[in-house]
Amino acid sequence: MSMFLGRVMKCKANNTVKVSVTRSYLHPLVLKYTAKRRKFEVHDEKSCNVGDLVLIKEMQQKIQDKAFRVSEIIERAETYTDPETGEIHYQPFM
Repeated sequence: MSMFLGRVMKCKANNTVKVSVTRSYLHPLVLKYTAKRRKFEVHDEKSCNVGDLVLIKEMQQKIQDKAFRVSEIIERAETYTDPETGEIHYQPFM
């Protein structure tokens, strides 16, 4: 059963978020560590927001195009409210 740690990139659809997982590996020819990013469509029942750090696990039964589900929210993204419009914005993550 696979588990990955990633950031929520997009949460437009109902019960679905897009999570970006970055993994580093040793390049066999250059012998340097390089990063590889992969994006997953993940089933979400915990109402994640953009920028949240989440732990995703593989599901036994696949739902449509989703093979993973949000197991746990490790860290919530910082939010702030615009004083003029009252809209809630999420702090960009880098």
